[in-house]
Amino acid sequence: MQYFQLGDGQYGLPAYMAIHSIGGNRQFLEEAGIDWRSVQQNGWTYDEFREAIKAGVVKDASGETTRYGFVFATAGVTSKDYLSIMAKSAGLPEYFDENLKFTYTSKNFLGLLEAIREMIDDGSMPKELSSIDAGKRWNMFLTGQTMITGKGLASFENSARLNNEKIQANDGSAVADSIEAEYIALPVPTFNGADYVPTTVVDGYIALRGKKEPTEQHIHNIALAMHYLSSGSIAANYSNELFLSPITESARNAEVLEEYPRNEDNLKADQAMMDKAVAARTDIPTELAAEAIKIETEVIVPKLQALLADEITPQEMYDAVKAAAVKSFGEDGVVVD
Repeated sequence: MQYFQLGDGQYGLPAYMAIHSIGGNRQFLEEAGIDWRSVQQNGWTYDEFREAIKAGVVKDASGETTRYGFVFATAGVTSKDYLSIMAKSAGLPEYFDENLKFTYTSKNFLGLLEAIREMIDDGSMPKELSSIDAGKRWNMFLTGQTMITGKGLASFENSARLNNEKIQANDGSAVADSIEAEYIALPVPTFNGADYVPTTVVDGYIALRGKKEPTEQHIHNIALAMHYLSSGSIAANYSNELFLSPITESARNAEVLEEYPRNEDNLKADQAMMDKAVAARTDIPTELAAEAIKIETEVIVPKLQALLADEITPQEMYDAVKAAAVKSFGEDGVVVD
């Protein structure tokens, strides 16, 4: 419920929850010697993850990389996803700590940036990572060009299964040059000795007020509509189709129109990740949040693209973000550690 609150106001109703994770090709994971079931339940540190994705790299006779260990979409609408999803498990779960100090000036932020650059320099990720968008990263997974991909949702398991069926049917409808692949849901690694904090996605229905003053009956009807859409068999069926977890008890207990085959290990992994979900922060003032988004848009996203393209160093990006944060929040408004 807190994901749809602002201060003391409830402006919408949640329908489902999901975790932004990463996902691997089962065959490739096992060939690389990765105990993926253990990772699903126990997680992994950055050092463990770094060695795992190194083991997943495959080169041809000429030394050209034909399969990367890890690919993450970082272009277009996904330009900030990589950093923000990894940051949550790097000791930076939010832009502000409990004292409302901006956190991306912490040494943990620099440590994360160094790790992001290391994975490219290792050869585990493509040098062209900054140009890979959501469609490209999924295409690379389906065509066997990467062992692990991100970001992922539980529904990716179904997308891979459906493509496998198209390959088996041999009717030309499968993704070009794709291979049969079993999608294995995995948590993101932890950095800087921090705890795992998943990126939780909660979606549902919100009420937007127009200029005209609504009647009490109209407000009542809007609430009834949101309640209807976010609960019971309605929410149960669309959540089921997308492999999402409905939030309301009525949706969880409702019968669904169609049962989809699920990997039991993935179900357990999804639950293990959701068990670590944290409540949304409702204490961050809107003016602070707006200033953080401004820094994100004007500094963090473009500097991240430059870092991925090897145009700047992790230290240079860190310094730029810190300078912008101090300018916006003052020396006393940022984390110093």
